[in-house]
Amino acid sequence: MKIVCIKMPEKLVEIIDVLIMRGVARSRSELVRRAVQEYIRKQLVGSEHGDRDR
Repeated sequence: MKIVCIKMPEKLVEIIDVLIMRGVARSRSELVRRAVQEYIRKQLVGSEHGDRDR
């Protein structure tokens, strides 16, 4: 894996921390990885059908 650094609004970090406390994910990295994977999956499926959410 590669390390990627991003700037993120503090409010999003707080929401991520709440989700971690609820047991949705074990770490910020895990949750962000899943969110990015889901976003990419949706974009690829959308592009296959000619639908683009941009």
